[in-house]
Amino acid sequence: PTEKIDTIAGSKAYGSVTATAGLPWTISQTTDNGITVAPVEGSGSAALTFTATANTGPERTGTFTIMVKDANPERTVTVAVNQVVSINNILIINSTVVAKYKEMTTDYILYPPFNYDGGASSGTTGFDRNGVSSNCTLDEEYFIEVEITDRASYSSYAIALSYCKGKGTDWRIPTMIELKAIYDNKATLQKNGCAAFVSNGNYWSSSVGGNEKGNGSDSGRRCRLFFGDSDPDRVYTNGNGFIRCVRDI
Repeated sequence: PTEKIDTIAGSKAYGSVTATAGLPWTISQTTDNGITVAPVEGSGSAALTFTATANTGPERTGTFTIMVKDANPERTVTVAVNQVVSINNILIINSTVVAKYKEMTTDYILYPPFNYDGGASSGTTGFDRNGVSSNCTLDEEYFIEVEITDRASYSSYAIALSYCKGKGTDWRIPTMIELKAIYDNKATLQKNGCAAFVSNGNYWSSSVGGNEKGNGSDSGRRCRLFFGDSDPDRVYTNGNGFIRCVRDI
């Protein structure tokens, strides 16, 4: 079979070996172009993971020969990697981003890093997405595409939400951890063609601001990040903020 893998470093595709239980097999790699497979040996049926490093050139193909003992003919698996038109506005959410977030704040109740409201403009406490907010722990690395343009005008959360949804499938308001990654990489994003960020403005996140002790329910608040000095705050959704939409890769 042929599998398609994104060109971002660490992107993966999955396949399988189907063999009689106990029948040994091996995989030999016949190309050397940044695509690897694991495991390379086993017995019986097994899942395979193909991993690609970043591809900045044209489509490339990794070819692997799977040999099952006493099987004829040999089986060949082809993995094709497609080059993305532009990866200049793509960010990775990884342990480095988590460490930067922890430097910014340790109050994960007021500013939950992975909390996501699910696209609701009010009346929700949200849920954790791609990590655990209570201890700022990432489930696994993932990638986001950052909107190239910027809606450089203040708006309520409902208007910001509608704006992202209007961009098409999968566009959304970033969570706090994603917004922090955008802030930390804003110079590179701008250098690579993204519109300038408003340096003296607060940007909306989709993370529901937590409850301050003695303050009652704060489920109507969303966290924001000030793009002047990376200072977080929480405001009600009828307040105002700037917006830079994201989507998963």
